[in-house]
Amino acid sequence: MLFFVGGGEIRRGRTLFFHDSRTEKAQKAMVVDLTPRKKHVKISTKSNEKLAVIPLQKIIEPPPRPLDGQVFVISGNTAERGEKKKLNIGEVSSLILNNGGSVYNGDIERAVDADFILITSQKEFNKEHSKLNKAVVMAYRLGWPIVSKKYILDADKSKECPNLNNYKLMHQSM
Repeated sequence: MLFFVGGGEIRRGRTLFFHDSRTEKAQKAMVVDLTPRKKHVKISTKSNEKLAVIPLQKIIEPPPRPLDGQVFVISGNTAERGEKKKLNIGEVSSLILNNGGSVYNGDIERAVDADFILITSQKEFNKEHSKLNKAVVMAYRLGWPIVSKKYILDADKSKECPNLNNYKLMHQSM
């Protein structure tokens, strides 16, 4: 059985995933052409590399993308008290992208009609009102969900989209 992003048949320009025996991982590629006997497919993994020819049996199902269509804003310190391994913003962004989500890095004051999910820590969210950063204030005013990075970690671990309400941060008075 052949699997393609978006389903359908093998055609030029289609995106597919294949098992790369060199890296033992799923690799993403674009179909360039089929071989004359239609037992292999010519693919391109990068625009500046030589075309590769792989057997049709190496085509695999695309990896799950639990955060597909979700746009995140990462703000402030995302580290939570008691964490064993701390992730920086770049690592959190990478996890989001690998799971199908996207990260907005522009000026959020210009994106007031957007629908973002803000990622921050409980400590950052509990700061005095005068010390809250702009992203937290905007998210609160516009009704964007404000969650901990555990939402991203659990989505990456389970490969399913967790219930967003289970990860929302609540303002705790001091």
